[in-house]
Amino acid sequence: MKISLPRLHLFSYIEGLSFLFLLCFAMPLKYIWGIPLAVKILGMVHGVLFLFLVGSILFYCREKRYSFGKLFLALLTTTLPFGWKYLDDVFES
Repeated sequence: MKISLPRLHLFSYIEGLSFLFLLCFAMPLKYIWGIPLAVKILGMVHGVLFLFLVGSILFYCREKRYSFGKLFLALLTTTLPFGWKYLDDVFES
C-alpha cells in the first residue's frame, strides 16, 4: 500500500474534522438536548477514521523506514487537537 505525505496529511485533516464535529455538534445534542444518537454515529465514524489514520501512519513509516522515534512522534500528533498541523513537521525533521 503506497501512501504519500500529502495523502497522509489529508487523512489526518479529515480525522481532525470528525473530532471537531463530534465535540461541537454531537456532544451538545447529547448533553443539552438529550439526543444520544449523534454521538453514537459520529463517535463510530471518528473511531474508524482514527484507526485508519494510525494504520496509514504505520504503513508510511514502514515504507520510508523511519525510526521508532519518528513513528512515536507521528502517532503522538494523532492524539493532539489540531495535530494534523504538526504531522508534516515530524516527517521533515
